[in-house]
Amino acid sequence: RLEIPAGGYNLEISRNNYDNHRQKIEVTANAVIEQKITLLYGISDAGEKELLELRSLNEERQGRIPRKKQRRLKMLEKMKERQEKRQNRMANAKAPNAEEVTSKLNELKEKYRQACLEKKMVFIQTKEITENDLTLTGKERNEAEQRRGFCIDPQEVTVVEFKSFFPSFTASGYSFADDFPATRITFEQAAGFCEHNGKRLCRREEWTRACKGAKGNKYFYGNEYEPKRCRTGLKLADGPVAGGSLKDCTNGDGLFDMSGNVWEWTDDVYYPGTKGVRGGSWVDKATACEYLGAVDPALQDDTFGFRCCSDYRLE
Repeated sequence: RLEIPAGGYNLEISRNNYDNHRQKIEVTANAVIEQKITLLYGISDAGEKELLELRSLNEERQGRIPRKKQRRLKMLEKMKERQEKRQNRMANAKAPNAEEVTSKLNELKEKYRQACLEKKMVFIQTKEITENDLTLTGKERNEAEQRRGFCIDPQEVTVVEFKSFFPSFTASGYSFADDFPATRITFEQAAGFCEHNGKRLCRREEWTRACKGAKGNKYFYGNEYEPKRCRTGLKLADGPVAGGSLKDCTNGDGLFDMSGNVWEWTDDVYYPGTKGVRGGSWVDKATACEYLGAVDPALQDDTFGFRCCSDYRLE
């Protein structure tokens, strides 16, 4: 609890119940503030004038001014000192070189991309990386990174990959080769595979962002349905194809087969007792990025596969 006399100076208030939201205020009347307060710019012109008057009075009375005025003088002196320090820092601060900042931002983006690439995954950026990210460290940096993007597998998990985790796995008759997507997988089995490999199933918003690309397309490859671009609109007997074998079934981000081929489990609950599947299979038509299903997580189906996502950390 802090009493603020009238005087006209700027304060910065951190309100814990508003996620440390900060607000500049001009105090024009006596006020009682019960939040944590930090001085922002120091005293205003009115405060400067009062400081000079109190200094003069203190000198004149040889330091024998009332205690209330003494406290006020000390407060204004401290505010003035902080103001001068800030002004000195600003005066001595070197203006950032635009080319240097751009270079560092590109270097940071490349580090994010490499962090995913080490896991044989693709980096998907979800928020602009700014100059402020260059100064973050520790927990702040980790939190910021998770708002910037995520890693995702370039294609669906294959039969041979899933067998390395689940040796007794028997592939569906439609996925007859090792490089075909592993299907007839339950949600729990898919989540277990991802966790075993230091990953996790994709969240709904991640899967959708990866599918739509940076342009926010309706379909994986653009805004118009193209039946021959991906493995869609076929008969059940036609089956899926090997992951990444349809080179036109991509959005340019290094991802494949997010439209058709096989449905993909995502870590979402649409209705009680269900989990989400996204993207459709080879028997579905016009499989837009928002196309989804809500199914029993224990369901094993010839058209159900998955891919993994992951957070990333820079060392």
